[in-house]
Amino acid sequence: MGPVDGDESMAVTVPTFRPDVREGLEGEADVAEEVARLYGYSRLERRTPSWPQPGRLTAVQRRRRRIKDVLAGLGASEAWTAGFLSEADQRTAGIDGPYVEVTNPLAESERFLRASMVPGLLRALRFNVDRRHPELDLFEVGATFRPLPPGASAGEGRAPVLEVQRLGAVFAGPDADAWDAVAAWRTIADALRLDGWTLSQNLAGTADLGALHPTRSGILRAALPTGEGAAPATIGIVGEIHPSVVAAFDLVTAAGQPRRIGWLDLDLEVLFDDERVARRSEDARPVSRYPSADTDLAFVVDDTVPAGAVEHTLVEALGDANDSVELFDVYRGPSIGAGRRSLAFRLRFSALDHTLTEAEVADLRARCIEAVAAAHGAELRG
Repeated sequence: MGPVDGDESMAVTVPTFRPDVREGLEGEADVAEEVARLYGYSRLERRTPSWPQPGRLTAVQRRRRRIKDVLAGLGASEAWTAGFLSEADQRTAGIDGPYVEVTNPLAESERFLRASMVPGLLRALRFNVDRRHPELDLFEVGATFRPLPPGASAGEGRAPVLEVQRLGAVFAGPDADAWDAVAAWRTIADALRLDGWTLSQNLAGTADLGALHPTRSGILRAALPTGEGAAPATIGIVGEIHPSVVAAFDLVTAAGQPRRIGWLDLDLEVLFDDERVARRSEDARPVSRYPSADTDLAFVVDDTVPAGAVEHTLVEALGDANDSVELFDVYRGPSIGAGRRSLAFRLRFSALDHTLTEAEVADLRARCIEAVAAAHGAELRG
């Protein structure tokens, strides 16, 4: 090592007893580290590295965390279940094939990739029941797998597998039923600012049909950002697990009857896609300083009319006067007739610059009744 003529730099030769120092350009960092060690790290000036662009979460990561925070805030616990299952596990849970088979499974019980979250979460629930924790809500965010449909291509070098990021949640708390799952979904939809969605009880073509209660489950669909064009995107399923599936996992009451377990399944890839799902503006809505007015309206509609569609019509009819629209009762009975039900909504409306008069409240009420009657053929229940 010695000085170079006419320069303050030095030419350095790596000694043979230091094989840890690399030759060429790669060794510059090694030499710098050696100089710093001899000089003394404690004598070097401390300086925080500057980054042109600090790291941050993506929109998808933020929304995933938001959903987890919402469910945790509702009292649910996050689970992490196995992604490998046997065919028997999936069929017991009502999940029909075809399944994605693993080439070299470690055990026969792990021969297939899971096609649904149902088996894993019900097994986790059974595990907790055996340890005297029978009443709890569980959720999981992860991937499910299905073979690609015939004729579909996964791309060069990729396995012919359809992998979808999903949320699965079971609700097995005290007096649990489908309403627990619906309430959780409403909270999630509000947290993600969904602008319009519908719940349809037509489960035809649903992949997990065998796991679902036929009359207490429905398909969630999102409103399009443009409001027109292609069919609304399917977000997921909300309802209850089929009693036969619940019994197969030995989740029964003290009387030996299958428990009612709420179920929520969401396709996160669709739910997070702003081109397929309409969202409300993030702008804060001014809060009125004046008292609001409340009224209840019960509409008799056909069973085929989704409650979410009626709610959306009410919101549109109220416009800027809308504070909230909430479904609080569903009734079926002989006084209404077969194939029909009563949907009762609690409406709250207000104005930003004055207290609504009785005439204005009556006009808003009449506007809502006319809008629902025109859009859904509804009758006001007396």
